[in-house]
Amino acid sequence: MNQLITALGLALAHLTTLAQAPNQLVVPALPSSASATAASAPTFARVQVLGSLEPTLDLGCIAGSQVLPTHAPPDLFLAAFRCVMTDQFDRAARLMTIAQAFGQFDVARLTDRTVAAGPTVLARRMVGQVPREKLTALLTATRAAEASAALNAELCADLQRVGPPAYYPRYLVLHGLAAASGQSTPENSLKASFDGPAYWAAYLKGAVRCP
Repeated sequence: MNQLITALGLALAHLTTLAQAPNQLVVPALPSSASATAASAPTFARVQVLGSLEPTLDLGCIAGSQVLPTHAPPDLFLAAFRCVMTDQFDRAARLMTIAQAFGQFDVARLTDRTVAAGPTVLARRMVGQVPREKLTALLTATRAAEASAALNAELCADLQRVGPPAYYPRYLVLHGLAAASGQSTPENSLKASFDGPAYWAAYLKGAVRCP
């Protein structure tokens, strides 16, 4: 939840900065010793594999109680976006939190450590498409859910009901460098010794504060 609040706060701050200086583009000056070689310096871009972090289902604005263990984080973030755009901010906040929990589970069970930022990237992509006035309302709803014992109990009930993810995390596998280099396969991408139920229980108790 704290990661989501941070992502929302950063997005809102960015929009505020743009509103205050809409026509200004700040270009940092290069040190004199670097300016001569800047034009010839190499640039690096991460290879984007088709299917990386992409949704495969449009669930609409579903409730947290309707989430299934087969719903991957990209699908849930898209559902949260649908909720935001119809002013159902409490639903959106709940879906984003469940998506984050699923995403962290997926990160923990994959062998490729370069996928770690995937869930955060998904959250930032989603909030980056939300209009400013709706982003403020979403941030308020997310903070309220974080502070409310009753809402947290409802969240815990949803997470305990749905249980850990029951899909192959293709969206996240394709986000990693192992997939980009052709080294990742369904056989070697998942940790053989990963204890899913134990991780899920520990995550709910620690990160979500479930009893």
